[in-house]
Amino acid sequence: LLIGLSSHELDSWCKEYSEDTHFGKILEALAEENNPSKPQFPQYFMGDNGLLYFEDYDGSNRLCVPDSRKMEIIKTAHDSITETAHGG
Repeated sequence: LLIGLSSHELDSWCKEYSEDTHFGKILEALAEENNPSKPQFPQYFMGDNGLLYFEDYDGSNRLCVPDSRKMEIIKTAHDSITETAHGG
C-alpha cells in the first residue's frame, strides 16, 4: 500500500510520535545514539520523510503508527471500498 501525506500531516505524525509512550522513547534513543554500531533499538529507523519505521524479521519495513492514529487507520482501511478485506 502506497500513501502520500501533506507536509502538515507529516508534521502531525512526527508530533504524535514524540507524544506516544512507546515511540517517544524510540525517538529519544535515536536522537541520543552515541554508538551507531550498537543502537539501543536496532530495528527502528527514521525515514527521510520524518516517519518512523520498523524493520521486521524478514527485512520488510513497516510504518510505525502512533496510538493516537491507530483507530483512524483501522477505520479508514475497513471502510474503504478498495482497501477493505471483505465486501460488507
